[in-house]
Amino acid sequence: MIVKIKDILKMSEMKGTTILAGQNGLDRIVESTTVLDAPDAIKWLKGKELAFTSTYPLLNSEERLDVMIQELAIRNVSGLGVKLNRYMKKLPDEMISAANEYNFPIICLPNEKAWIDLITPIMSKILKLRTNRLIRSEEVNKCFTNALLANTSVEDMLKLLYKYIENPFSIFILSDNELLNYPSMEDNQNIKEIFHHFDYYFENKTKVINSKHNIFRLYFDHITYIIFPLENNLKQGKYIIIEEFLRKLNLEDIDCLLHAKNAFLIKDLNQKSEREFKKKDMDGLISLLVFHKENNDILQIQRKAWELGIELQDKYSLIVSTTSDNKSSKRIYEIVDHFDKIKPKEHIMIGLDKQNQLIILLPIQIEEENDDYKKEINNLLHEISSQHDNISLISGISQIHDIQSLSLAYNQSIKSLEYAIDFMVTKSHNQFYDDLGIYRLFSNPIMQDEVQKFVYELLTPLIEYDNEHRSDLIHTLQIFLHNRGNYRKTAKEMFVHHNTIRYRLNTINELIKSDIHEYHTQLQFSIALLLYPQKDDDS
Repeated sequence: MIVKIKDILKMSEMKGTTILAGQNGLDRIVESTTVLDAPDAIKWLKGKELAFTSTYPLLNSEERLDVMIQELAIRNVSGLGVKLNRYMKKLPDEMISAANEYNFPIICLPNEKAWIDLITPIMSKILKLRTNRLIRSEEVNKCFTNALLANTSVEDMLKLLYKYIENPFSIFILSDNELLNYPSMEDNQNIKEIFHHFDYYFENKTKVINSKHNIFRLYFDHITYIIFPLENNLKQGKYIIIEEFLRKLNLEDIDCLLHAKNAFLIKDLNQKSEREFKKKDMDGLISLLVFHKENNDILQIQRKAWELGIELQDKYSLIVSTTSDNKSSKRIYEIVDHFDKIKPKEHIMIGLDKQNQLIILLPIQIEEENDDYKKEINNLLHEISSQHDNISLISGISQIHDIQSLSLAYNQSIKSLEYAIDFMVTKSHNQFYDDLGIYRLFSNPIMQDEVQKFVYELLTPLIEYDNEHRSDLIHTLQIFLHNRGNYRKTAKEMFVHHNTIRYRLNTINELIKSDIHEYHTQLQFSIALLLYPQKDDDS
């Protein structure tokens, strides 16, 4: 609670007082009282004092008393109590006008009252309320501290905060656009609207109620909200937003919010630490499953999985994903951090491999061992992308394997991922190993020398011609073969005249010393172009 001028005027000790000016300033807060006993005493005032004077120090300054009122208001003094008749019979009109202009209360005090008879009860009231505030603050701090020591859930901590502030509230994470409401779990569109137009509302619709901690009161759609940042970065941080629905918040509530802030930040740090340890343990489990040696103790693996709440399944499909630019490691880390929000199938495992690529082990039931599991994987990867601002993921997906052969599954996924990167048409692509076709055969490491020799012999004349003449024969041949030798379809796809395609194909025939229209020639060049991205750049 706080003490205002209007509260002091209701005290029995203030009986007989009258308000001379500043009627609209009776809500000014009073934190102490003092007596002005010298003309220059104003310069020692710090603000929020109710100042008393016998008017004796004012006698030599009657022509400048309006300036004095202005200075008192600027110094945030709460009000001025005066005793008239002994020295000054009446306050100058300019002084009264200035007090009304600045909403600065001037109170006429009974002459028979000694200063101590006024100051003592006022300060007793202030100190009593301040003591009660400190007691409550200590109680709140103790409750939140005990909650942290007992590793209380976030929901129980929200319940504890609600007990003290007695108003519905939300915690909003601006950077993730994530909103947690209490006690109602329904989405609060008002809050999302406020933060969607952050700059406008904070510049035009707010009033600072605590500048030290950047606490605002915001007015939106006939509702008032208290906006309390949990971090210093206002545009990237986390906020507690209290809807002043049941009652206005007071200073004791602000104290409570400060204790809650510290508790929530500590809880957040603890959760982040727990997630980091869990991520490391999960990466370790995946490493044992995927890169394990045959002599690894299966019981050790099962025990490690059990500690993470994972029940190992018989069969899995393994997914390896990266971003389309293959550089955004931070985005991959965010996917791992926030994977629980997607709430996918139970016992799914997610982590990172040594190249910081996303690795997912998706359990497959026997009845799913058909194309249904592909649909499930596509949906899962789409959901991951949607949860992260439609991040462009390229993924390689293995066949279904039992738990003893996940190393083979990983190799299949890597091979599929490499193919997807090499032949990427769109920024996002899911490449299943089952759909690699002939590439599965020619991607065998044992065959790479012969593959590169084969590609080099067929395509080098066209590559050198393109480099020398800045032409597009390789691309033209790819489109031509894709369209099964149809000139007009090829021309339409390349936005050129069909005679241009004919001219290019004649040039190709001259360079390869063969006829590209023949089936055998088309087959060889189709395979060479399929394998072309695998060929070393130096070849």
